Amino acid sequence: MKRSIYLIKKLRRALFPLLLAALLPVGSLEPLFAAESAFLPVEITIPEAAFVEVKSTLPPLTIYIASNPREEALSLSLTATGTRRKKLTGRLSGPLPSGLTLTLEIQSAASGASTGPQRLGSSEAALLTGFSGIYAMPCRAVLRMTGDQSLTRGTGTTGVILTVSDM
Repeated sequence: MKRSIYLIKKLRRALFPLLLAALLPVGSLEPLFAAESAFLPVEITIPEAAFVEVKSTLPPLTIYIASNPREEALSLSLTATGTRRKKLTGRLSGPLPSGLTLTLEIQSAASGASTGPQRLGSSEAALLTGFSGIYAMPCRAVLRMTGDQSLTRGTGTTGVILTVSDM
């Protein structure tokens, strides 16, 4: 019996430092390993940003059959950080009634080259090309709606999707 009590005490003395080391936070052991210099890993991420922001809203557009085109001005903001050249494209989210066309033109931009008025459809049309190294660059655009004699009375909705992408 004395022998077993002695062994239990000896085992407890041997296991106590291991148990204490397992329960202590790792940070409390740092002073034991101090040095003249230390390495601190720093994870760095540098993303490129490329986006377009529409700053104005359009009113509902009404056009009469075979009337003069209807124009609305838009304010945009473009961002394309880095040195890779970007382009701004536009397309429609859905079809237009027969005889109705929408064109979009970027008229003023401090960077890049406007491609002039572009007819919008289901395929992307380049509106502004060759811009880079800009952040929140203001742009003025004009959306022009034109109808011909084949238009029929009705209403509908579509959207213009603007995209900034690599050239």
